[in-house]
Order: sequence, then C-alpha cells, then structure tokens
Amino acid sequence: MKSDYRIRKMIVLARQLILLVFLAISVNVYSQDTPVWSDKTETAAMKISDRQIVPVAYRTLSANLPALKILLSKAPMQSPGVNSKTSQVILSLPLPNGT
Repeated sequence: MKSDYRIRKMIVLARQLILLVFLAISVNVYSQDTPVWSDKTETAAMKISDRQIVPVAYRTLSANLPALKILLSKAPMQSPGVNSKTSQVILSLPLPNGT
C-alpha cells in the first residue's frame, strides 16, 4: 500500500513539474516572439489635437501592454547594489524612420 501511495505521489509531482516547466517556457516564448511596439494608423482624434510643435515626420505606435509588462518584470530593479549592465533585458524604442 505504501509503495502505491508513493508512486501516485511521484506521478502527481512529475505532472506538476512538467506543467510548471511548460508554463515557464510559454511565458518566455510569448515575451520573445511578441513585439512590444506595433504601428498604428493615426485617428481623426489624434489629428485634431492642439499641437504647439508639429513634426515633419513621425510615426504613430501602440504598445502591447502584456508583452511590455513581461519584459519589464525581467529587468533588474534600480538599487545601489545591482549591476544593471549585466542584465539581458533590452527595451528598444522605435524611431520615426521605422528602425
């Protein structure tokens, strides 16, 4: 009886471990494959707003908030003892020319 219980417990733990690994991989893949920024067409409401400065060339973008939150959650906190130069997190800011 004890061996059956142990086997069942090991099977449950193995399933939980497999699920945990799968979730960790899927979150990592989601954050890498999903772009943070996407081009957005300018709406009439954006064109009507009172602007002090009107740029000659610009680009309207939309942020993918779930992907941005995942990316920022991997970034180190700013504190005196943390070396942010060793972080692998890079948040690219898009430029008006499309790069």
